[in-house]
Amino acid sequence: MSIKVRCPKNNSHNQFITVAHVVEEWVVDKKGNWITTLGSLETSVPPNKDNGWACYFCGEEAIVED
Repeated sequence: MSIKVRCPKNNSHNQFITVAHVVEEWVVDKKGNWITTLGSLETSVPPNKDNGWACYFCGEEAIVED
């Protein structure tokens, strides 16, 4: 991934919260209602620069650089 993200409060903060879409394998009942998740199989849409990004350590809105 070529996205570069930084925390505006502290440059040593190097982990962030954002969105990715994953494909999961589920156990369901006979109507298709979710019971439990067995695990993720693949990432269908990885994080991208247009997502919201927040610093994992302090919660500050992160800066995404092009």
